Amino acid sequence: KQYCNGSRIPPEFGGSGYDVPPGTNEGNVPTPIFNLTAGATVDEGNNWINISWGPLAMTNPATGIVLGNYALSSGSPAIDYVTPGGLFAVAYNNAPIADFFGNARKTTSNPNVDVGAVEGAGSAGSGTASIAPSSVAFGNVAVNSNSLAQTLTLTNNTGGNLTGIGVTLATTSTPTTPNVFTRPAGPAGGTCGATLANGSSCTILVVFRPVAVTPPYTGTATILASAGVIGSPVALSGTGFTKPTLNVLDNFNRANANTLGSNWQQLVLAGAAGIRVNTNQAFCGACAGAANAYWGPATFGAKQAAAFTIANATLNTDSVILSATGALTLGAYPNHLRVLYNGGNVTVATTITGGIAYTTAGSVAGAFLSGDIITAVLDGSNTVNGSPAPAVSIWRTRAGIDTFIGTVPVASNALWQSGGRIGMQLQSGARVDDFAGGTLP
Repeated sequence: KQYCNGSRIPPEFGGSGYDVPPGTNEGNVPTPIFNLTAGATVDEGNNWINISWGPLAMTNPATGIVLGNYALSSGSPAIDYVTPGGLFAVAYNNAPIADFFGNARKTTSNPNVDVGAVEGAGSAGSGTASIAPSSVAFGNVAVNSNSLAQTLTLTNNTGGNLTGIGVTLATTSTPTTPNVFTRPAGPAGGTCGATLANGSSCTILVVFRPVAVTPPYTGTATILASAGVIGSPVALSGTGFTKPTLNVLDNFNRANANTLGSNWQQLVLAGAAGIRVNTNQAFCGACAGAANAYWGPATFGAKQAAAFTIANATLNTDSVILSATGALTLGAYPNHLRVLYNGGNVTVATTITGGIAYTTAGSVAGAFLSGDIITAVLDGSNTVNGSPAPAVSIWRTRAGIDTFIGTVPVASNALWQSGGRIGMQLQSGARVDDFAGGTLP
């Protein structure tokens, strides 16, 4: 007779099992049956028996005939035999929170675990409580700022009310304090309370707030209730970043001119451009509305930054341009991101029309003054839970002190997500200095 260990297709379901003879004459013992080392043994009749463990099967996969009930009998000493502490602590910790059929283990009402794969009261089809997704990756988040909240969904299909619901968030990377994963209070923390009716779902919102660049952070969200919660604990991860140190690409320390020079791409008519070198600064003195200028010698990667110093009080609508791509036409790249300051707010917008029309991605509050440095970072390679999540982060530097203004998510689009040129957009009368930028690691 042939046997199957469950990890192969059994003979009765069309597979070959172990491709060996059904047995040999007992008189051959102890002559070896084959000259090989096999992961199997023979019974007393020299029939091949594989002794590897495999998943339990309640029915024959071909006929549906019930093969056996593996649940423990009532009164079995194996019921509740594995307890949280003492001799069986290691086995208890390694035991899953649900048995083979999904029945809850390690509940608040009964923390003990039965021996084996099936709880004593377990049977196929019993209900469960579950949390999803199984992991949350927050991506790159500016240090000392909150990420966008990510949602966990708790579902109760146990057949009764799920009570005593509690959420514990912990940082598992070193150092473990302060805890960088939190659940906001009130409605911002989701809809889950202490009780969840059968057949219902609720949400738990989690926020990541890194306090340093290193290490990459890991953590857990553990959900406890009156029944075991499949999927708990949920793995959490995220990375912090700070304002980059950028190389100054142009300090404009040269003679006055009608353009910014050969290192810049800009619209030049009759030998003159809107933005030009004037008293060692970039000055938009002859602009009819806004004028653009792009750093010409190089393009920069998907994670890039640009910055300049605001040099006068005419600063409203001063803009940093990021990831400009396409064909330069009439002094403008068709596709780019614009980071614009105006009246105490910084607005991030995208365009695919060379600036004829912009689509606002979002705004953050932050006041700038003459002498401040505005730095904008585009992380086009950022992902959240494995999906593209490009975002622009803005800093203000005043008297040598960096202040994080905020992060604005932008729509995922290869036109501005894969790298490109950086530059600036100025209105008439605006002055800036020390243009800086580059590709970031």
